[in-house]
Amino acid sequence: MTNTFFFGCRSNQDLFSALHERNKWKFHPRTLSSSDFWPQQRAAGFVATFDRVSPLMQLSHLLVLGVARSVFGFGVVSQGSVRMASSRSAKGESKGVYGVSKRSKEITATASLDVSDSPLITDESFKAVLAGCASLTSLSIAGCSQLTDDSIKAISGCALLTSLDVSGCGLVSDEALQTIAKVCVLTSVNVSGCRNLTDEAIKAIASCSLRSLNVAYCGNFLTDESIKAVAASCPSLTSLNVADCKFLTDESIKAIATSCGSLNSLDVSRCKNLTDESIKALAAGCTSLTFLNVRNCEKLTDEAMKAVATLTELTSLRIFGCRKLTDESIKALAGCATLTTLDTTNTLRQIFKASRSVA
Repeated sequence: MTNTFFFGCRSNQDLFSALHERNKWKFHPRTLSSSDFWPQQRAAGFVATFDRVSPLMQLSHLLVLGVARSVFGFGVVSQGSVRMASSRSAKGESKGVYGVSKRSKEITATASLDVSDSPLITDESFKAVLAGCASLTSLSIAGCSQLTDDSIKAISGCALLTSLDVSGCGLVSDEALQTIAKVCVLTSVNVSGCRNLTDEAIKAIASCSLRSLNVAYCGNFLTDESIKAVAASCPSLTSLNVADCKFLTDESIKAIATSCGSLNSLDVSRCKNLTDESIKALAAGCTSLTFLNVRNCEKLTDEAMKAVATLTELTSLRIFGCRKLTDESIKALAGCATLTTLDTTNTLRQIFKASRSVA
């Protein structure tokens, strides 16, 4: 079964009815006991059977682990990947992860593991799952706010990992990411919202020659030093998000514009130190840009938008909150033949107010 997703099934019976129609499987109702899944927990459900194969978790060759928000507490149904949905018992326990951790050896073939948005997952549960997933190439623990460096360092055991999302894991430190960077050849990293990270962490992961990097809302300690390191080490970078990194200046963006000519997506929203010089450099050096977000970059003027208007592949632009823009910017952008999305929330209002005050 490949790329099959079942969301919105209100009950397990709905799910298995759908599976039956799609694959002509036979399903037999039974009650899952504590020995089948969770300690001190019983749940009515349907278990797939192929001849004598039962219960559901023995169907490891299908790489199917339940359905998001189902009674089983798992999500994603996709060959080659495992998704564990956030699921809590009446006592606040993370039921789904407990169940899978005891069967981690059965999901060794998976290349993608997603346990995102499960704030109750602990280091013990996560490391138990990870122990059976040495072949991982993609991992997301976004929003798993209880995971500490113990868990993050354990990820270094997945030497084939190329994509890592630890966004919203506020306990992650520089040391943990440095440990991973020494082993894994990462191409995509999302550490957005990890506010304790410093330049040292970003320099370490940049050494992997990234294609995609998201450090949004890591602005407490990140400086130009981080982004300059990214520019120097990641010439194939195609996507960069530095939203709300308040200490960044034009020097960072100029470095990216000079070294990362393949960049097609950039978010510098709320980087309030940036000026027209950054945008002019981008327009000259990153001509393949298709997405640009300069929301609340308050120093930008019409000159920046005139430069943006020269980007022949730009399809999406967000300029709301750029208070110095006038109708000259809109006139310039009107000439962008490829532009399909223009977000000007509040910007046009400011332009209208300015025009009325002049009149």
